Amino acid sequence: MDELYVFGYGYNQQFPKTLRQDAQKAEYLDVKSVSTPTCVLSAEEIVIVWASWCDLIIIISDTYRYTGTSLLPAQITAITTLPASLAQTPVFFGRPDTSGVLGFITPSRSTLTIFSTPHEIAQGAPPTQTTSFASSPRLILAIHFTASDAVIVHSAHRATNQITVVELPSLQHVHDFIANPNAEYITRTDFPLVQVTTNIATLTAVSQFGTTHTLATDRRFARAAGRDPDSSTETAQPVPFLEQTWITRVAAGGLYTAALAEDGELFLWGQAMAGTPGELRCLANKSDDDDEYVRTVDLGEGASVVDLAVGAGHVLVAVERGESREVWAAGDNRNHALGLGMEMKGRDFVNEFVAIEGLKGEWVKQMVCAGMSSYVVVKADSMRGNDE
Repeated sequence: MDELYVFGYGYNQQFPKTLRQDAQKAEYLDVKSVSTPTCVLSAEEIVIVWASWCDLIIIISDTYRYTGTSLLPAQITAITTLPASLAQTPVFFGRPDTSGVLGFITPSRSTLTIFSTPHEIAQGAPPTQTTSFASSPRLILAIHFTASDAVIVHSAHRATNQITVVELPSLQHVHDFIANPNAEYITRTDFPLVQVTTNIATLTAVSQFGTTHTLATDRRFARAAGRDPDSSTETAQPVPFLEQTWITRVAAGGLYTAALAEDGELFLWGQAMAGTPGELRCLANKSDDDDEYVRTVDLGEGASVVDLAVGAGHVLVAVERGESREVWAAGDNRNHALGLGMEMKGRDFVNEFVAIEGLKGEWVKQMVCAGMSSYVVVKADSMRGNDE
């Protein structure tokens, strides 16, 4: 059995108290700003497939559920009627800190659905626009956005399986890129990769060899790239401090990026966004042994990080220490995004990582942060023994 905990800014989300298929008759729990981790759902299987400041998409057992404010009824139906399979899930894309979800790529990675904006609908566009690229030489793997509204497309060539990351001027240019092999585009990576993520100023990519590369998409924030800025290149370059470290996962949000090493070590770089009431101590204070940009985060003796998530200004990490399991949080605590409770109400920013009491001992399955919202899926007590 899985349980979904939420805390932080809830934008009036509604979670069904019961999992009856007839949504019209289900009871709902309104979630606004929540100061401590609150369990809002229990089901045999819960998987978060998209989260933003204004919407959330989850798979509950074999059903897609949408809660939020960014979509029209017809667009919500396009999601909730998708065949739910945990083995093959669509890839949703959008702007987590502004517009919310904007569309999805089917599991075949050859069909793209874009949700029309209110302006486009007023001009006569349908609520959803779906295009098949089944005959295209390229597969779409993921879509990200930069602060300047450029589009980062993660794609693979069908014949050679060569994976590339390119930058396009807008979402509408994705059609030309996929359908037309001769379309012009800017290549942002020149190496085989396994993960790509973006925040408002940086593209971060992890190669199949575990090396981390970054590219500044907004050069006003030099520290966000985790290395000396290089204006002479258009492709992501290695982060020197991490060149000898095998990175298994990266997460980014706001102007922060966090990286998880194969051995459970945590690395962090970037800076707080303008207007944030503080800065993480590990980034603000540099010792003689620290790298100029990337900092190693010390969570105490025996701590091994197993998962991480980054919001607009806060970071969550799941930590194992022997048999002990905890979730630690640091950063912007406005709207209770850290889940530390009302006793921390007066502290708008927590500059060091602190354990979240409400999640101590929980077996974390998945963590997602978006904006000032936090979501944690845990395995309930009755299921933990199956994995130990």
